[in-house]
Amino acid sequence: MSIEDDAPVFFGVRYGRLLKIMTTVAGLILLVVPGIGLVTGRHEPFALAGMVGLPLAILVTTFLFAVRGYEVAASGVYVARPIGPKRIAARITDIAADDSALEGAIRTFGNGGLFSFNGWFRLRKYGSCRLWVTDLDCLVVMRGDSGCVVVSPAQRERFVTTVRKRLGGAS
Repeated sequence: MSIEDDAPVFFGVRYGRLLKIMTTVAGLILLVVPGIGLVTGRHEPFALAGMVGLPLAILVTTFLFAVRGYEVAASGVYVARPIGPKRIAARITDIAADDSALEGAIRTFGNGGLFSFNGWFRLRKYGSCRLWVTDLDCLVVMRGDSGCVVVSPAQRERFVTTVRKRLGGAS
């Protein structure tokens, strides 16, 4: 293996139409509610916390954990986030593109569309999975040491080929 083969490879993401719509609508709501809270003149601590602090905390937290891309390295697959990278798999036993992976999905804990779709979901086809997704039309399902993980790299075929080459994973 050459030095270039050992270098981590970064894969960007596309922000799908549904994600853009959901982020815009939810973001506006989370910004308008604090404004209303400040303008109404209700400045009791619980009112301020509920109408100003909570919406802003949700907005900031979801932004910090949003998916910005993926990196494939010899040590695993990482998701790039504003708060810092997180390894989402070290070894892959199976990887495949599957645009229907989220059909019948039920969110068990996580973010359903503010800056990204991430968290734990129950999928009809795969059972319990961890999502790190920005585009519902470009899904890749991986199984390995971290269980089932769904991602959405913009260059899906190159991503699948790179993961198979570096970390294994049958088709």
